Amino acid sequence: MKKIDIREIANKIRKRSFKENIKWFLGMKGSPSKIALSVALGLFIGLTIPMGLQSIVIIPLSLILDCNIVLALLATLISNPVTIIPIYFIAIKIGELFTPLSIQWERISLVLSKPTFQSLFDLGKEGIILILLGTFVMGIVTSALSYIIILKAIIVYRKRNSSLLNN
Repeated sequence: MKKIDIREIANKIRKRSFKENIKWFLGMKGSPSKIALSVALGLFIGLTIPMGLQSIVIIPLSLILDCNIVLALLATLISNPVTIIPIYFIAIKIGELFTPLSIQWERISLVLSKPTFQSLFDLGKEGIILILLGTFVMGIVTSALSYIIILKAIIVYRKRNSSLLNN
């Protein structure tokens, strides 16, 4: 079995232009639904599972659901050291919308300034509930929308390209 190096794939993606990456993505091999599901699953796991645990969760889930492991892994990169602060902030605000719980800004800013497992636990039960609920809602909405958009985009792209090839 060929070894997959996710860093090598990520470097190739970075070197191409945005338009080239979109064409590569829309034209990749596999059924449109499998590609869309792979990205949607990766986004869901990337938003709901803390960094550091995502790979442990996404690989077996990708195998069980017959997803493209590389695409799913790449999609988990939605949460990274740059994006985790806004993700947690938005998650807390979403959690506050759905529950009567709230957290004082001072406690939130401590987590946002140093987003570690310990700082999350320091938020207490209320903070953890807000973040878990908020990231779950974000994950559901983001993955559902991405699945629909990606599925439609691949179908349209492939139809357009097959009609160009047939003419």
